[in-house]
Amino acid sequence: MARYFFAVIVGVIGAIVVHFGAIYLLPTLSANAAAAIVGVSVADGEFVEIGALDNRIARENADPFRVGICKFDLSSGVFRMRSDGDVPLWTIAVHGQSGTISFSATDRNVPGGQLNLAIVNQKQLREIRQSLPQDLENAVIVDTRFDAGFISMRAFEPDASYAEKIREFFANTSCEYVTYEG
Repeated sequence: MARYFFAVIVGVIGAIVVHFGAIYLLPTLSANAAAAIVGVSVADGEFVEIGALDNRIARENADPFRVGICKFDLSSGVFRMRSDGDVPLWTIAVHGQSGTISFSATDRNVPGGQLNLAIVNQKQLREIRQSLPQDLENAVIVDTRFDAGFISMRAFEPDASYAEKIREFFANTSCEYVTYEG
């Protein structure tokens, strides 16, 4: 009887360890999978709508958000993402290569509700603080701890009548490197 009780206890503890391991690894594995798809599918400095990339991450019919991505590498310079248009809601997130989010914003918490974002590393931040380029005067400056990653942008499409506005918003989105004398 003692052996049976010991086997049950060891089995329960083993199941708990396996389940906790799976729960804690899931975010890491999910983020890496998305980052791997972006790394292979998106060219540096190019804005691409996710639904056009890969069926594995294409948006579902029930999802009211359309998603686009820009990939960047700060060794090529300060990276800028801009767009204008009238959409009900947009959100952005700056991700590292592993998918970790370092910054996020919505149209509700940026000046004027217009997307104008500049991604910099520590060295570039020091340089542009000394003399801010005119091109970046109205931009939200985001300091990241990594040199490469991607920006995901989501635009809310409550119904089909907004599809054209969202397409126009995505068409007006630019991802580019800013040149400055630093």
